Amino acid sequence: MGIELMAAMTDEELIPRLAALDEEAVELLLGRYWGRAYRVALQLTGDAALAEDVAQETFLSVLRAASGFDTSRRFRPWFFQVLRNEALNQIRGTQRRKKREEQVARLETFHDRSAE
Repeated sequence: MGIELMAAMTDEELIPRLAALDEEAVELLLGRYWGRAYRVALQLTGDAALAEDVAQETFLSVLRAASGFDTSRRFRPWFFQVLRNEALNQIRGTQRRKKREEQVARLETFHDRSAE
């Protein structure tokens, strides 16, 4: 099936093709959702690089989960719930890394002072 015919399909109709990793379906999904996904991720994270990571990870998560998608649900709300969850996970991970870095810096400072 060509991308022109697929473009007329609803998101829910694309799910089986996404589950099969159909390249045209993946391209179509990216075209439909990338801009909005990035903007929402940027609003949630406040960081352009992190927002891009969140958007990319969201698409990967959606592709991995497509075969188990409940077709009685609507795709769009599910997609953005996956994105919100991914953003929260990324933010938490960033906060944990910063906390560890601060702890290491304090230990290094303490070590330097005690060596004097």
